[in-house]
Amino acid sequence: MDPGPEKLTAFDFNLSAAGQKMDLKHLGDYQWDFNWNGVWDGATSLSDSGWVAEMRIPFSQIRYVNQEEHEWGMHV
Repeated sequence: MDPGPEKLTAFDFNLSAAGQKMDLKHLGDYQWDFNWNGVWDGATSLSDSGWVAEMRIPFSQIRYVNQEEHEWGMHV
């Protein structure tokens, strides 16, 4: 998720098929903070045809500017 208009800072939330969580914060061009530890929930389930991931990410874990209208980027 990239909540900023400058498109430099983003928050990355990942789940593996086995349910392992990983998060990191992008700090600009090819710079990351792997020590950032967001508080969020995620779970996965396996089926015959693949797997499903569900995530619950509180807005409190994403830093964004307080303004009337927002335009965020998201990569899935």
